[in-house]
Amino acid sequence: MAATTAISSRVQRRAPGAAVRGFAYVALLLVLAGVALSALQVTESTRLARQREAERQLLFAGRQYRDAIDRYTRRDAGALKGAPKQLADLLTDRRMPEPVHDLRRLYPDPLTGRADWEVLRDAKGGIVGVRSRSLAAPLQTRGFDAADAGFAGAKSYRDWVFGVPAGAPAKAPAANPLPPR
Repeated sequence: MAATTAISSRVQRRAPGAAVRGFAYVALLLVLAGVALSALQVTESTRLARQREAERQLLFAGRQYRDAIDRYTRRDAGALKGAPKQLADLLTDRRMPEPVHDLRRLYPDPLTGRADWEVLRDAKGGIVGVRSRSLAAPLQTRGFDAADAGFAGAKSYRDWVFGVPAGAPAKAPAANPLPPR
């Protein structure tokens, strides 16, 4: 019985403030968990904002390529008429007596960060469109312009094809604002 009394007296003796330290430790763990959760939410919203911006840039660059390919292909260059053979042809069309610039610069794919577009060609080897190599799922799945209506419900950015439809009706040439020389 004496042994039991000695043990119980040791168990009952605690350092002053031991209960407070235990509560402070639990409170600190809860605060750290809250901070980690907040940081995770900020990281996720930042990732989504970056992806939305990359989508916006992809739509801009893809439309630039599509329009440049369309202008290049429709231009009457005599026997040399047809689709461009390489993307650099869109920068300066030398088929004409005076070079024509259909594209200001070769845009990189905003999703990969490189100018590594997948080039789509016709049977003669001419470029008829481009698309991203990214297999990521797009955030935007509806609400596209009429020219991009086919992007609705796409499973990946690779499904967003910026191309000139085969047999598209000829567009009227833009009026030349400069008087002839």
